[in-house]
Amino acid sequence: MALIGDIRKSSWILIVFIGLGLGGFIFMDSFSGQQSLFGSSQLSAGEINGTNVDWNNFNRMESTLYGNSGTDVFTRRNIIWNYFVENAIVTEEADDIGGLGVTVAELNDLQFGNNVSPIIRARFANPSTGQVDFAQLNQIRQQIQGGTLQPELVRYWAYQEKEIIKDRTQAKLNAMVTKGMYAPTWQVEMLHQEQNQQVDFNYVRIPFGDIDDSDITLTDADFKNYIDENRATLEQDEETRKVEYVVFDILPTALDSAAIIGRLVELKGQFEEAENDTVFVTNNLGSLDGAYVTKENVNEDVADALFGQTAGTTYGPYLEGDSYKVAKLIESKVLPDSVRSRHILLPVTTQAELTVAQARIDSMITELEAGRAVFDTLAARFGTDNTRTTGGDLGYAFPGMMVKPFNDLIFFYAEEGEYNTVITQFGIHLVEVTGRKYINREEGARIGYISEVISPSEDTEDSEYQRVTEFVSKNRTLVDLRAGAAELGLTTEVSAALKANDYSFGTLGIGQISRDVIRYAFSGNTYVNDVSAEIYTYQDPVHRFNNKHVVVGLANIQEEGVPSVESVRTEIENRVLNLKKGEAAKALISGSDLASIASQFDAVVDSLQNVSFSTSFASGLGNEPKVLAAAYQLEPNLVSEPIVGENGVYVVQLIRKGDPPVAANIPQLRKSTASSIQIQTATNLMQSLKKQADIEDSRARFY
Repeated sequence: MALIGDIRKSSWILIVFIGLGLGGFIFMDSFSGQQSLFGSSQLSAGEINGTNVDWNNFNRMESTLYGNSGTDVFTRRNIIWNYFVENAIVTEEADDIGGLGVTVAELNDLQFGNNVSPIIRARFANPSTGQVDFAQLNQIRQQIQGGTLQPELVRYWAYQEKEIIKDRTQAKLNAMVTKGMYAPTWQVEMLHQEQNQQVDFNYVRIPFGDIDDSDITLTDADFKNYIDENRATLEQDEETRKVEYVVFDILPTALDSAAIIGRLVELKGQFEEAENDTVFVTNNLGSLDGAYVTKENVNEDVADALFGQTAGTTYGPYLEGDSYKVAKLIESKVLPDSVRSRHILLPVTTQAELTVAQARIDSMITELEAGRAVFDTLAARFGTDNTRTTGGDLGYAFPGMMVKPFNDLIFFYAEEGEYNTVITQFGIHLVEVTGRKYINREEGARIGYISEVISPSEDTEDSEYQRVTEFVSKNRTLVDLRAGAAELGLTTEVSAALKANDYSFGTLGIGQISRDVIRYAFSGNTYVNDVSAEIYTYQDPVHRFNNKHVVVGLANIQEEGVPSVESVRTEIENRVLNLKKGEAAKALISGSDLASIASQFDAVVDSLQNVSFSTSFASGLGNEPKVLAAAYQLEPNLVSEPIVGENGVYVVQLIRKGDPPVAANIPQLRKSTASSIQIQTATNLMQSLKKQADIEDSRARFY
């Protein structure tokens, strides 16, 4: 209270500090590129050809369309970003063309009519049938027309309409371009010849690994020449960075395992005494299937301990996979070898349909049990599959022949002459078991399990974190990181080239932690050879306990455009060396027959028959386009000059070149060739437009 009184007495000081703080906030914000306190700048996720992508709208669209989906957050953000990019491009192209768009009537048909959009087909498909759920769509349309659609669904539908319009307009744009594709006669004939003219040839391969490189020195000029010659594949349209990292696995200790076993021993006693096994298993995150299993389908030790015993017998703890387990025999009985049944199937696609179908089946059961109806007659009248003509009879089925819910019902629960219902992926069934066969009289058992994954304890995690913290404090550069890792028997890894918005990192996969690593790599305060002071902790993807600590440093920055030698040296070094080794080997090859060349390098003469020019991968040869090109340029019996290929140095001798086939049906070939070109064009058109667009992606500022 005294402090508050002092502040009140000196309130002018407080006002000054607030003013200075607010002024500083505004000053800093003016340089941040984000929305200022007074709205002078806009939160922007990016810009496409001058069209701004508002960050708030981006977020709203993502949460509205994908907030309840199982799609991971990074994938759905990419989906939304691609929508904004493509929509801006498509809108601009449509405006330039004029008259290209989607009418109100067309949009209505794409949402509710006979020509529904692919977006509707994907989002409103019945999971059981895969068909569009028109009942749900009609219900939504009625609510839209009546103004009773829930507000969140109104927002959803508004964004979805934009997606549908963009998708349809893009399809029209693709059609305009692809319809203009034409294959002239000369192209058709050339492609036909390439695909059908065949050659036979012999070749010798001198693998790069067999070529001595002790006298070969790689210079910057060698790397520069390679970059210049491969500019098209190496040039990139945005900056990339690589990180170098070392992984510390967090492993459970012997004490951790002993503690897990101790907990399971205690639970085992409670499991033995449990009156309700289902509740006990559920409360302890165990598993208890309704199905009975045979001895050969159970862990061997568990089977030996439980089969033939009285219900309530337990076994364990025992080790299985990555967990310790305790098993309990719930009950056992002799299983039939086969079961005969009949059914009446009522397909359902919505909850409303299920309610109606369930009521109908309940009525049928009432009539059957009262003797006022006959199953065969009901099956003929109400059945919807091909068993309606045979009274619903399914014949005898062996275990596992039916889908699991139906299989479990007829083999384990239903008694002969009873009427039961079961829901499967096909709909709801009225079922009657009409016969069972017992030949082998094999015992089946229901077994419940409780288990605990073998994971590091909190003390082990803390201890390992402390060890890694000390490691980071001693190794603040990549040079030190490599040396420190080597002292511990560990090695560092280098990631692939990362982009600012990537979310998958090295061998550690997708997730927020990987995203955090990439954010560090692209921070304005991170420099090459720096090691992050932050330790990045990954979790087991299934059981969600901490299982790895990762220490990272920035290894490389490759700016937009043609890379420098240093930025790609490691990446291309092996290829540059192989090219120099190839040139050295070419100079050593003497003689013009394959046998002498093979003898000179302790190689063998191989052969290929019936190879066409369009072959991308030849058995035994692999992917060697330069070798195939050389073979096609030769005349029979002539030997090529040495060829530096992908996997070694080759010398080729053509044996036979088939006569060029005559294209018999030019119109048909032109049609198929044009179709192929049109498909490729439709696939690549948007990518081409994106390359030409002025795209500024600023998402990395926000997540």
